[in-house]
Amino acid sequence: MAKRGPKATGKQNFVADFLHKNPGANEKAIKEAWTASGHEGTVSSSMIYKVKSSLGLPRLPRGPRKATAKHAAPRVREVAPRVESRKAGSVDEIEAALDRAIYKAMEHENLSDVESALRRARRLLIKKSNG
Repeated sequence: MAKRGPKATGKQNFVADFLHKNPGANEKAIKEAWTASGHEGTVSSSMIYKVKSSLGLPRLPRGPRKATAKHAAPRVREVAPRVESRKAGSVDEIEAALDRAIYKAMEHENLSDVESALRRARRLLIKKSNG
């Protein structure tokens, strides 16, 4: 006779069956289904997540979260359309190139110092071109 693995409790079987039928179910729904089916006691949160993990199901987010600076979508500045009469290397083209470089630097978490330096260079360029 072949050896069997550790036997799952009735709660674990119930949660696993419920999650197979309702893969998007949250903790509250599972606990309500347990009580509604007439079982005694409660199902612990840790056991629910242990079963979810063993089934390879992701944890559901607990609620809305604020976007942090590094995860927030970058603000996009509209760049003036290119004019045919501009000379190569004009101030506007340099400014647009700096803007593109700033946006690229914003995509990388470890380039915040580069982003700051590019912003300073852009401000200096605008200051020099205006007066």
